[in-house]
Amino acid sequence: MKKLLPFIFILLACQTQPAKPKFTPPKDGKITKEMADRYVKAAHYLEQAIKEQGKMVDEFREKYKDLLSPDLTELADTAFLRKHPEVKQDWDAIQKRIEEIEKEAYERAGITAEEFDWIANALIEEKNKEIQKYVEEQLSKLKGEEGKPKEVKGEEKKSSS
Repeated sequence: MKKLLPFIFILLACQTQPAKPKFTPPKDGKITKEMADRYVKAAHYLEQAIKEQGKMVDEFREKYKDLLSPDLTELADTAFLRKHPEVKQDWDAIQKRIEEIEKEAYERAGITAEEFDWIANALIEEKNKEIQKYVEEQLSKLKGEEGKPKEVKGEEKKSSS
């Protein structure tokens, strides 16, 4: 039985950890229009996520305004966190939700965080100058002239019927 135990653990680990496809940058290092469109969508969704995260942190600050300083330095103080486990629990829940929101933003845009990061870095390269202009135009369109977000390309407008 002891000899079988390691194999059982390995088998279970393989079943619970499905392999995730990794992003492989194109060999020529050029960003395609499809990649740029996914990047623009993700940037838009991530901007929305950041606003939601800000609201969560503001609500957290308000809830614990009598215990925490505005810069939340107490969250790095283990003695404080031991004394106030409810603060740690709420902060951990916020951090978990932030990770979920970011993951959802990437999934909704059909892009991985790795691809998003690669595109962000590749946009500054000379060979991607043309697509960089396209990305800038698309991001500007999303903002609209008055700073109001417009419909994301590729998404259907929701009817209000």
